[in-house]
Amino acid sequence: MRKAVIGLLVIMNCVFTASAQTLAVNTDLLMDGLQTPSLGLEFVVGNSTSVSVNAMMNNKPWGQDIKLVMAQPELRYYFSRRVMHHHFVGVCLPVATYRIGGERKVYDGYGVGVGLTFGYVMNIASHLTMDFHAGVQNFFYSQKEYYKNDPYDEKYIKNGRHTTNARGTYFLPTRIGVSVAYLF
Repeated sequence: MRKAVIGLLVIMNCVFTASAQTLAVNTDLLMDGLQTPSLGLEFVVGNSTSVSVNAMMNNKPWGQDIKLVMAQPELRYYFSRRVMHHHFVGVCLPVATYRIGGERKVYDGYGVGVGLTFGYVMNIASHLTMDFHAGVQNFFYSQKEYYKNDPYDEKYIKNGRHTTNARGTYFLPTRIGVSVAYLF
């Protein structure tokens, strides 16, 4: 928690010390269409760099037993030397908690990843842009994995705490979508 607060303070410091068009608010249209509302902020931190933080969540999309809360900070470098304009590459650190209940199994856990994103930002109007992006990540997870009728809560208790029984890593796509952003 302390690291998150320090990271937020660093980002806020960058916002207040940057100049002209320092903030963009965006939403990812693809994720919104998949019933996972998203909201993001992008801050200018240099002539060709920015820091963005995107958050998304869902709870029972299409009536499925799924719950997701995710935040993804990202450092972007724009090749045009103009922030929020044309091609960029980014380094991201997604963090998520989730609960997915399938027909037979339940996956309840959290994870953190590291990845690369690539994209293109197109100006639509003076304060409106469209951002096309996609990337890949290595996602490290720790979760409770059990069959629906198992007495999981009774089996996996150590020192009075529920423990996870599955850990691993996945190589996954990240932030595939189209975002619309308003520049302040």
